[in-house]
Amino acid sequence: NSARSVASAVNAVSDTTGVRAAAQTTALLQFAANGDYAFELESGNSGSSSPVAFTVNQGVAGLNQAVSAFNDQAGRTGVVAREDAVHGGVRLVNGAGETIALNWKSGVTQPTLGAISASGALNSTDMNTDTPYGVDGEVTLDSAAAFSVLAESVPTGATVPTGSSQLTPLAALDISTPEGARSALSVIDSALTAVNGERTNYGAMQARFSGVISGLSVSPESTAGVAGRIETTDSAREVVGQSRTLIAQQGERAMQAQANQVPQSVLSLLR
Repeated sequence: NSARSVASAVNAVSDTTGVRAAAQTTALLQFAANGDYAFELESGNSGSSSPVAFTVNQGVAGLNQAVSAFNDQAGRTGVVAREDAVHGGVRLVNGAGETIALNWKSGVTQPTLGAISASGALNSTDMNTDTPYGVDGEVTLDSAAAFSVLAESVPTGATVPTGSSQLTPLAALDISTPEGARSALSVIDSALTAVNGERTNYGAMQARFSGVISGLSVSPESTAGVAGRIETTDSAREVVGQSRTLIAQQGERAMQAQANQVPQSVLSLLR
């Protein structure tokens, strides 16, 4: 698997893990002597190679032809070339993380092809004619929060550093190279994600506080309303009780008056 496919697999679950991946392949082609060179280059272009031929000259512009020849094929290969002033030679970069496969066809002397890691380390080997040499890419994992890597199985030839992530301070960023600028953008993006996450947490906390304060403000009003309803209920109960007593008293007086009228009626008949 290329570094690109590994990065795609990591990014497929980034919503769950919070970890993003970026892949890049960086190779360095060096020449021991001036003269004509010819290569076949393949990098993510479905098994078809692209011929690259140029002349290495002396002087400041000695690698200009080589850089131009590789960049002329960048549309097919995805590989961009530039002169490497630090190590000396032509730096080849596939920004998608596809493997850079280079086959030396002819040249005055044996060139060397090496891989440059994200830390700047160079691991080179001498090339033989008509023998494909591949440079695999690197995958950089990035997250706004701390994370750990545990390798359960590692393919042959791959290196997977395990352990906990490390914080990259902004003061350590170097934007003097395209690779450094790309790394700086990744670090800044993670820092912004962390800040936005904290703002979200504080916003949710503030919303909860506002809800509690609003509830406490409503509570006295609710208590006063309940007390008023209780007092109203008590008054109504007293009114009902008083009415019941009055009705009973009036009924009793009516019965007594009727009972007193019966003897008077009997006496009037006897007369």
